[in-house]
Amino acid sequence: MTKKEHYLARILAFSGVALCCVLSGRGELTRLKDNPMAFILGANLTLSQDYATEDIVDLQNPVHRVASRLRTRILSQGLAAPFTDAVAVVTQRRTFLKSSVHVTLQRQDGKAGKEWIVGPQRYPLWIVTEARNGHITTGLSHDRMMQTIAGNYLPMLEAPVHSEITDVQAAGDILRTVTANAAKPGYVLDIPDTANRIRFALENNMRELVLAPEFVAGAVINTSGMDLGELTLIGAGHSNFAGSPAGRVFNVRKALREHINNVVVLPGKEFSFNATLGGPVSERRGWKLAKVISAGELVMEPGGGICQTSTTLYRGILQAGLPVGKRKSHSMYVSYYEKGGVGLDATVYYGHQDLTFTNDTGHPVVIQSFDEGDDAFVYIYGTPDGRVASMDGPFFTGSAPQEFSDRGRTIKSNEIGWLQRVEYPSGAIEVHPILSSYKELPRSIVYKYTAITAR
Repeated sequence: MTKKEHYLARILAFSGVALCCVLSGRGELTRLKDNPMAFILGANLTLSQDYATEDIVDLQNPVHRVASRLRTRILSQGLAAPFTDAVAVVTQRRTFLKSSVHVTLQRQDGKAGKEWIVGPQRYPLWIVTEARNGHITTGLSHDRMMQTIAGNYLPMLEAPVHSEITDVQAAGDILRTVTANAAKPGYVLDIPDTANRIRFALENNMRELVLAPEFVAGAVINTSGMDLGELTLIGAGHSNFAGSPAGRVFNVRKALREHINNVVVLPGKEFSFNATLGGPVSERRGWKLAKVISAGELVMEPGGGICQTSTTLYRGILQAGLPVGKRKSHSMYVSYYEKGGVGLDATVYYGHQDLTFTNDTGHPVVIQSFDEGDDAFVYIYGTPDGRVASMDGPFFTGSAPQEFSDRGRTIKSNEIGWLQRVEYPSGAIEVHPILSSYKELPRSIVYKYTAITAR
């Protein structure tokens, strides 16, 4: 080709491009900017319906710049990408990334549990953008939200822990199960429903959301070969020992882990707390010195703090509705026992004061106990016989109901009272008044709980 012919060919090519632009309108000029190879001499001519006018693209606008990049990526995949859709998608994504919702988990006892602050800002992969049917859309992915929740990336509530009994062994007069761990109750969320509710809250600019996870007891699974019945949770006790000195903390944990945990009470048998201790409470037997109440005074003795365990167990016995034998409150009011049931404490002193109950369920009862942080827990498992126990209180001298009477007398100023009500499948109802007498009762406790009871 001569230079003249080459020059004429170039003029003809540029003329063709110009002609295409005139025929296709200004929208194609924009397309040409996006992809200079879009027009090749001799290619079929198509009219773009995307940009009606070039002036809708403001490259000084950050939303438009991001929308242009998004549109280019989608076009490169051979998909339709209306610029107006791209702008709407970028705008919506920005709104999502600024949104969050405070999710409060309501515990079974009515108290607020852990709080989540969740949203696409923390989990940007929740936002999904799709191009289909000639349009671009964006939204929150229900599936990805479920994956996040199920994968424990959110601060989930503690899940229930199950316990397996692999053997039952006798140690003197005490029968104990063998387990690797204690069963622990926990909370379970309905994951699809949780994801739905969080997505709805985010899409509707809601700032607060309350969820009520299901409270599930940890299962006790018996593979020992010994028939222990159903082993359903029938009673639970809790107390808190925060602020206890080191020696007392050691003794509380030792009693929970080594002496009460895994004890089996056969049907018709009486449980004795002191019997589980296996002998005198002394330093030689591993107990630490801590304060105990002796003759109405605080003195340092081995085993101080064991009563935290007996108190926690006593509360579980009451909830299970098992008949209590020996029980006595402390002679001095102890602040450690306020949480979990003020006035529901049980003192023990080896050789002198015991805590006992009788297993009248007709099936074996298994006790499991453990500590978490500064909290003590005792759970009682057995075969439910239909009885239901409930507690009403605390009561004081000025707030006790008229029907409260313990052996013909009402509550004194230094006492705390409760009423336990046990209903049996037969229709029989037993009401047991409980009195705890102290040398002196703090007025602040009386005022505090009288006000609560009066609400």
